[in-house]
Parts: sequence; structure tokens; C-alpha cells
Amino acid sequence: MRTRTTREGEMLDEIAAQEYPGQPEALIALLMANPWVSRHPPMMPAGLVIDLPELEQKREPQTMLRLFD
Repeated sequence: MRTRTTREGEMLDEIAAQEYPGQPEALIALLMANPWVSRHPPMMPAGLVIDLPELEQKREPQTMLRLFD
């Protein structure tokens, strides 16, 4: 599992958006993988090591190209 060390003033939702772009469920996954984070203020101190869980990549639905009707 990958990890990330926080910088002063970073917020968990900010980390989720940077590490998992386009995956809004990442914030919940981060909280579940790091339940202790909720004991810190929203703007976290530097030096916390956050576990970054693997998330299933969502595939965009493929559109069908119709050449003839």
C-alpha cells in the first residue's frame, strides 16, 4: 500500500482529490483506511503518514458508434 506524508495545513479531501482524481468515493476510502485522522483538525499538521488504499478504477461507459440506421 502506498503512503503519503502530510504537509502543514493539508486537508484529507484535498489529498483525495490529488491522489484519486475523478473518484469522489476516495475520501470515504481514505477515512476507512485511516480512522485515526478524524482525531485531528481538518487542516492537518505536517508529518502524518496517510495510507492510500487501492481503489478500483472506474471505466467510462463505451459509446456505440452507429454507422448505419
